Amino acid sequence: MRRSSKIAVAVAAVAAAALGVGLAPRSAEAATAASTFTVTANVLTACTIASTNITANYDPNATVATTQTGNVTLRCTRGTGYSVGLVSAHGWTMTNGADTLSYSILQGATTTPWTTASPVTGTNTGTFLVPINLVATLSIPPGQDVPGTVAGLPYTDTVTATVTF
Repeated sequence: MRRSSKIAVAVAAVAAAALGVGLAPRSAEAATAASTFTVTANVLTACTIASTNITANYDPNATVATTQTGNVTLRCTRGTGYSVGLVSAHGWTMTNGADTLSYSILQGATTTPWTTASPVTGTNTGTFLVPINLVATLSIPPGQDVPGTVAGLPYTDTVTATVTF
């Protein structure tokens, strides 16, 4: 074989090899792209409120006030300031028909009446999961001249507890 023929065969072999590589299937290459974003949450200042009923047995012959306790319970976001006021539907008077019995709700074990004008205030320094229990003390002054409860109908009033935060 002549030298030019050998070179031509070699060139043809190289060309075929190059052409074959170009025609061979490529291995799958994954393409990627990326994006970033910000995640944001606004923690709401919030409180929930619940309360328990208070029932007492009043003796008009007693010489001291009749007292009984209940609770107003809050769950507030940590760091939230709150103010809880109470309003009586009948002006701090329980009724049984035309008969009335005066009373007040006191702030815990104090002698301070709990009203909207004199609310219980504070700031939740604990966690939202731990309730804030505010003690409400029913106090019925002694010596009120009222007839006894008849036919299972007690003297009643409705008190609304409102939290402002």
